[in-house]
Order: sequence, then C-alpha cells, then structure tokens
Amino acid sequence: HAHPTDINIMFDGDTTLASFGGNLQWGVLNWQLEWMGQRLESTLTDSQQIRSELDAFQHGITTQLSWQFEDIELAARYDWLTNDNDVTQTSSEFEQALDANGHNPQRISAIANWQIAPFQLVRLQTNYESITQQNQLAFWLVYQGNLTW
Repeated sequence: HAHPTDINIMFDGDTTLASFGGNLQWGVLNWQLEWMGQRLESTLTDSQQIRSELDAFQHGITTQLSWQFEDIELAARYDWLTNDNDVTQTSSEFEQALDANGHNPQRISAIANWQIAPFQLVRLQTNYESITQQNQLAFWLVYQGNLTW
C-alpha cells in the first residue's frame, strides 16, 4: 500500500513488540528463524482533524538458510508480513496509509557475502519482493567496514 508524502497522520498511543527466534547450526550450514509481532493501540488524527481509535496487529516471519566456507557465505532468505488494522472512524488519509487491501508483503533474497579483510565485508544481494501491490526485483552491492582502534 502507498504512503504518499502529503498524508499527515498524528499517532498517539502505545506499541507492544514481541520477537522469538532461534538459530540451528550444523557444520557449515546455518538456519535462522524469527517471528515478530506488534500490537498498536492509539488515537489517530488526520490533517482534517478527524480522530479515530486504531487497534492493529502485525506479525511476520523471517527465515534464512546459509552456507559458509572460509571467507565466503551464501544464503537464501524469506520474509513475510501480515497486518490487521481496525479503525473506529474512517477518512481517505487513514485508508491510504492503513488499508493494505489484503496485501501481505513478502521478499525472497539470494545473498553472497565475502569477508575481504578482518571487519570488512562485501555483500551482493538480490531481492524479489512484493512490498507494495506490485512485484519488483532489486539488486544491492554493499561494502561494510568497521573501524577499530
């Protein structure tokens, strides 16, 4: 769902976040699994001063299987999110920002990491994702370096 820049919604409430995960390693293989959920209870006010109570729950999973040999790591990752947003009063701004229209964002990634030196990593990652209503393919080339002294 789209979030145009002209939407101005004030959020006044509480967010509760919970996360559970685990990691299983067997030789050079590693499997990670995490579930995360958040509950939002708040009062929303849009640009026309329409107020609504929001009761929302979003949760998702992320899982990754990776193989590592010396300085090279290859991985496949999957992310999925679902949401349920209920409001007591509706407005066009609330609908644009909060209505997912039944869409559950997800992403499938292929990752290659190369540790080129201590505390330095080069990552090539490709994502096939449906974060919005349209699918897209993305590529990333990242250099990560840590400063130590």
